[in-house]
Amino acid sequence: MTENEKHEIIRTYFGSPDYSHPKRAFQKFNRNRDHLKQYCVNELEEIAVHAYEKSKNYFPIRDVVRFIDAILFVRKLKLNETFEWSEENKLKFLKVNNDITNSFRNAYNEALTVAKELFDKESNNDPFIKDFEVEIQVSPYIYMEDDIDGYIYAFVNVLCQPFNGHILISDSINCDKNIDAKIDPSIYLNDSFNWNIESLHGIFPDDVYIWYSGHVLCVDYYWSFQDFINIDRIWSDVVVWHQNFVKL
Repeated sequence: MTENEKHEIIRTYFGSPDYSHPKRAFQKFNRNRDHLKQYCVNELEEIAVHAYEKSKNYFPIRDVVRFIDAILFVRKLKLNETFEWSEENKLKFLKVNNDITNSFRNAYNEALTVAKELFDKESNNDPFIKDFEVEIQVSPYIYMEDDIDGYIYAFVNVLCQPFNGHILISDSINCDKNIDAKIDPSIYLNDSFNWNIESLHGIFPDDVYIWYSGHVLCVDYYWSFQDFINIDRIWSDVVVWHQNFVKL
């Protein structure tokens, strides 16, 4: 598929839906998805890379995000249709799910330590800190050693680094929470609800626990099951905002 062909696909099916009417925008999204079903997975990835890297120069960012979402959705459906839930793949899924959760837990504990220090400073009338927020960001990656021409790596960027800058797995702690009591624990660490539901239900026995991270990537977002078990890098960040405001 040439660069001109990819650009023509994008130009033809973009348009600018009226976002003041959510139903129209959703209908446009569905039309894009239906049209994209004619392309194979490799072609969808090529189109996604082209849209990710170049379309922002020609089309509104919001339209580009929705179009890439449509591509990723169709690609996910195609890959999941042929994915084999072998015992090996089930074990891989559970391991990755646990690894992401453990990475989040480590980052959350670090964030909690920082938040307690900031809470004490804010409570003691620190001259600067009037408010604060500590965000936990966990980003899974797929490192492809067989990347020959840069194409595979480019698509991994589309999947792992959303065009709109959204962090796929994140939560925050701020001064409104009772930090000492650890009230309202992060949904990513709350084991009172098993996320073995929706498209994951029936794959594993009911008593097998699925953490929220697996649900977010494979159900709420556009990662295929194969993408998920291919994760081999997890990057964690704790981002701190010290906030001050002055009333004039």
